[in-house]
Amino acid sequence: MPTAIPTAEEFDELRRILEPRDHAELVEQQASLLRRFELGESLAVAEFAPFKTACESVWLEQVKQAKSSAAFKWLDDQRGLGEAFKSMGRSDARRKIAELDAKDWSFDGRLAYFLHCPSRDEVLADLGPSFVESARNRGTLEGYVTAQQTMEFRTHMMKDLVTRFRRRVPYPYLRPIAQAFSFYFHTDRPAELRALRASLESVTASSEATIREMQKAAERHPDQSEDFRAASIAVIRSGRRLDRHYFGLQRDFQVAQRNDTHAKERMLVHDLYYGLRREGWRPGAAALCDFLTCEGVVHHLDTRTIERHLAHWKQLDADRKTAQEKKV
Repeated sequence: MPTAIPTAEEFDELRRILEPRDHAELVEQQASLLRRFELGESLAVAEFAPFKTACESVWLEQVKQAKSSAAFKWLDDQRGLGEAFKSMGRSDARRKIAELDAKDWSFDGRLAYFLHCPSRDEVLADLGPSFVESARNRGTLEGYVTAQQTMEFRTHMMKDLVTRFRRRVPYPYLRPIAQAFSFYFHTDRPAELRALRASLESVTASSEATIREMQKAAERHPDQSEDFRAASIAVIRSGRRLDRHYFGLQRDFQVAQRNDTHAKERMLVHDLYYGLRREGWRPGAAALCDFLTCEGVVHHLDTRTIERHLAHWKQLDADRKTAQEKKV
């Protein structure tokens, strides 16, 4: 028997369960270990074992809570998700194998690397042959080698490594998926984005008109011109912040612009694609098509249509990047 589509609150509950947590005890354990390292104390990987065990206990508790939630059970029942992850898993596995090669990228392996000052050969092996060749051609290789051997660099990298281990969560890919489906089932996100776009444009126009009026007022009241000028600057600064916000949402606005029968499904594909990308996955059109076979999704976009949308969004991203580079 199919499970009921979760409520917005149930989707939010799953997302809260899967958020990184900063437990005070774990933060203190981490700080103590790093202080000892910075003071020059020789540490072994084994001394991080109690910290690792405590982190894993928190992680297992999150797994237990997640599996008992209504949203997890619904997502787990969806055959479309399973098919999508089969598709993504194959390409993701190939990518990881190509990137990692034979290096030990486990927590203990990386920890062991930074706990002692790596030799030149170890640094070169860690950087990888393609990076080494590129850096050698640019004449920057020795700088990279020297930097990786400094205490400052090793401390920074150890802190980053240990923090990421402490804050890791189970099923990180489920957070963007839960959010995307929550938006799809319980909001009209395209309509909200169209309304937001109109509102931002209206505020921008109003701000420009306000600045013009204040400039005129400053001319008519010279004794208060400084106050009017200061107020104008405040409005201009607010307008610039709004411009940056608008600029950052341009792709979202474009996706929501056409108010047709597939607007919500197009937005769902968009939210799944970019949400999963932020978690390190690369969902293709076939995988995104599988997501749309989940219960409750009204319209199913075909692979070719999704491919066309992805190509368009990638072009929008490229255009935005080019525009940002021109502003610098």
